[in-house]
Amino acid sequence: MKKTVSYRTALRFSILLLSVLCLAGSMSIVAKAAGFSCYVTDAGGYRIDSYYAEGEDRYYLFLTPQANIPDIVVHLNFDIAAVSNGTLSEDHSTLTGAFSASGDSVLLTDAAGTPVTLTVLQSDLPSLCIGLDGATLDQVHLDKTIRYDNTSVRLCDPAGLYDTISVEDASLKGRGNSSWLLYEKKGYQIKFNKKVSVLGMPAAKKWVLLPNACDDSLMRNYLAFCLAKENEQISSPNAAFVDLWINGDYRGTYLIAEKNEIGSSRVDLHDDLGAIFERDDIFFADEDYWFQDTISQDYYVVKETVAEDPETTLNTMQLFRDRLEDLERFLCSDRAGADNITVEDLSTLIDVRSFAGFYLINEYMLNRESISSSFYWYLDGEQDVLHLGPLWDFDTCAGNDQTEESTSQYYIRTDMLFAELLRCRAFKDYVTQMYESNKSFYQSLPQLCEQTGAYLYHSAALNYIRWNSLGSAHAKGVFHDSYEDAVHSLSQWLENRGRVFEVPSPYLYTEVSVENNSLRITLNTTDNYTKVRFPVWSMENGQNDLVWYDAKRQSRGVWSCTINTADYPAYGAYTIHAYGVKGRTESMIGKLTTYVDHTR
Repeated sequence: MKKTVSYRTALRFSILLLSVLCLAGSMSIVAKAAGFSCYVTDAGGYRIDSYYAEGEDRYYLFLTPQANIPDIVVHLNFDIAAVSNGTLSEDHSTLTGAFSASGDSVLLTDAAGTPVTLTVLQSDLPSLCIGLDGATLDQVHLDKTIRYDNTSVRLCDPAGLYDTISVEDASLKGRGNSSWLLYEKKGYQIKFNKKVSVLGMPAAKKWVLLPNACDDSLMRNYLAFCLAKENEQISSPNAAFVDLWINGDYRGTYLIAEKNEIGSSRVDLHDDLGAIFERDDIFFADEDYWFQDTISQDYYVVKETVAEDPETTLNTMQLFRDRLEDLERFLCSDRAGADNITVEDLSTLIDVRSFAGFYLINEYMLNRESISSSFYWYLDGEQDVLHLGPLWDFDTCAGNDQTEESTSQYYIRTDMLFAELLRCRAFKDYVTQMYESNKSFYQSLPQLCEQTGAYLYHSAALNYIRWNSLGSAHAKGVFHDSYEDAVHSLSQWLENRGRVFEVPSPYLYTEVSVENNSLRITLNTTDNYTKVRFPVWSMENGQNDLVWYDAKRQSRGVWSCTINTADYPAYGAYTIHAYGVKGRTESMIGKLTTYVDHTR
């Protein structure tokens, strides 16, 4: 048998199309070039600077809910001679009484007759205001690993449900991998000096600010976390939406979330050999401790350990590596047949519920990146079994990384681990029962999407003025033309997904004979191919023993062939690809890795 190697999702760095607007004759550009700016201070004493939206030829003040709009005082850093509304001070340094509500505008004119339009917009989400001590955001963005201490943090909930947080001694640093590299709207991490409850979530020191920069709906991570929380299928972070300001610069709509870390309210580990691990085929080399699994060829990193000394960390990594290999060998060397593997058998090696929940939620949301990075595991010492979770990183899923219709597609089942688990009837039945028990909530996701879109509506309007990305291509896809379209598209995708989703059979899988001398390869597909071939080679010898095998159609959509393992001198891992022919075109349609334990 058996063993499907995980597909390594390559980061797709698409070319960003940048349009340059030639507005040499525009008087507002004269005003911009001349250095117009202004600021206000909200009721909490936080300074908010103006933002120039070049595409609109307009300045904005993005206000926190703590600003009483009729009472705001606009401090002008420019010589304004006249205003269309409100009152200029005698020295023309301030403007009062110019606005009465969010969305109001005023026309400012300088002595040379240059017009400047200024509009106020107000957030209705909790406001998170961060002040760096003598540092700039540009400095933070140069290196995400540098921590900036003595950072002030103020978090206010306009609904009054949660206490205001106001501290002066927190720290801030950047965070993220591909999102950090590819997007101007970046992620951050806050660390308090003592545990703090944020918007009702359990108290902790570290909190993550997710920008959702490649998700035009701004909510895919949130929906996935809600799915896990509602059904208790796998651990996932608590999270809440906020609007973010740093050094007076409005940064947009963010999701503040619990960090995936060891802690009593997070991943509660106690054994000295306890640790959190991540499968990461993309950024593994950036970590201090990592290894490549000999069977699947996937890369794993140590994210955090209970005991922090290097010797214990190495022992922890070896324990995890051994347990991982035990699981893979068990799945790949089953002599009795997959129908005989029970949930009790699996429970001696893994937390079955967390594995089932990870598969179900990632497959339902079609989260293609979940099996190549941000794939978290944990193990609490020698007496524990392997767990999956917490869930993470759903900003590229549910169709926003594709232009074609994808609601009927399945992807996670192509990974070695889940192809083998789903081949076990008991595990597949377990996942199916988990889905059926919670199907109503899965199918209510379109309504939750629409409700969340309504909740975020005003914040999203500010966000997409600040980040003029709607209707444009970006590194991982294309944004819709409007936020309403983005929400509707996601809602429709979830609606269609709920109509067609079922726990699928393995797509491409293998079975080793009892004598270990033959290997049966099976492809299960709904596509109508006229011919299927399987190229096979041993990973130890590269492709010098590559052989192409013609598959036979067993039934509608099922193709298979049996090969003699004695034809290959090496034992261990074998790579298998599947090619299908439609018309005159042959293309690769799947791949896996099988592990054969030769006994001769």
